[in-house]
Amino acid sequence: MESQPMVDLRDLAVAALSSSITASRPIRRLAQQAVGDISHKNARLKLDGSVVTDADGAAQQIIVGALKEVSSDIRIVGEESSYEMDSSHSRKLNFLHDDDAEINLEEKVFQLAKGEVLQRFSERPAGADIGAIIGDSDTLEGSESNPIDEDIDSEPASQNISNVKASRISVFVDPLDGTSCYAKGQYEAVTILVAVILDNIPIFGVICKPFGQEGEKSILESGCFAVYGGILMNGAFIAGGGECDRSKVHGLRFSDMGTEAISEGKTRCRAIISKSRAGGVVRKCINALADRGLLHPDPVLVSGAGAKTLCLICGNMKETLWFFPKPGTSLWDVAAADALLRAIGGRLSDKNGYDMDYSRSRHEAENNDGIVACSNSALHAECIRLFHLEKWTDDES
Repeated sequence: MESQPMVDLRDLAVAALSSSITASRPIRRLAQQAVGDISHKNARLKLDGSVVTDADGAAQQIIVGALKEVSSDIRIVGEESSYEMDSSHSRKLNFLHDDDAEINLEEKVFQLAKGEVLQRFSERPAGADIGAIIGDSDTLEGSESNPIDEDIDSEPASQNISNVKASRISVFVDPLDGTSCYAKGQYEAVTILVAVILDNIPIFGVICKPFGQEGEKSILESGCFAVYGGILMNGAFIAGGGECDRSKVHGLRFSDMGTEAISEGKTRCRAIISKSRAGGVVRKCINALADRGLLHPDPVLVSGAGAKTLCLICGNMKETLWFFPKPGTSLWDVAAADALLRAIGGRLSDKNGYDMDYSRSRHEAENNDGIVACSNSALHAECIRLFHLEKWTDDES
């Protein structure tokens, strides 16, 4: 029987991380060129009424290209259409052409991503083995993958547990989350989101901020900041840095220190939401949890799905809950968040508490049943319980 195409999950993780950082270049360049001349961004409306710019298509083209170099047999779901990628490519964006310095930086970024991903994967705790999710059947078959690290090729099949059938993989890409903010020059909300899905389980995610993160060092000379991780490596990490604090705390359950729950202090936990969406059912949720001492009554106002997720992962202001139980997000907005939250003891679901459906059988990307994302799975469960018990709605009653 002819063997099926295989892919190494570590290769995909390296490609997702390195290409996200590289894709920051056209986003930043177009923003710089647009100072005093917004036409360089070529902001326009798509058929669904959402805003798109040339930066969206250019960034997705870089990411998709890198993923296809690893495997042309995986499923890739990008927010932007082939038309948008081609439109961005066809415009005469001469100032985006690579020079020697940029090519050198791109290679440095790739080597950094490769080194970190392979190290994080090798250091994952035995109690969190990804093999239980992958299953044994894939690892026993012949491989047609082309690993980025030659040492991977020499591993016995029984040990190379990261090798899976390409048909089991989906990658969701949002090349520029927060496009409307980007078009207005509000760059704090702009992120790049990439998530690797195995069967229907998000196992690796990247959130990259092309314009950097306040108080954090940029990755090499790229000017951007990125967090990556998932159950593939059992944690969330800062590219070019260490493990995120919330990931470290969650990781203690695998150490010799025991399995006691560690609390951040529930009364200090805060919700995050966009300013324009902070009323109605969202306000009722915050009030109900605050009345029970589970949440601070004042939410942190943050624009952009990726920026919100970054708050949940890093928790610099104790951001813990993103509650939005109605349409307004898509799968590519939340897939990376789903992967990262699982790795730090959090949870992302729809308003009914069901996992998101990333399967090939799903024909639309809109999250019509909303999302509830939380860095604390216990608080997530309580939020879902109260939502159904008290029947919160957007009306004034």
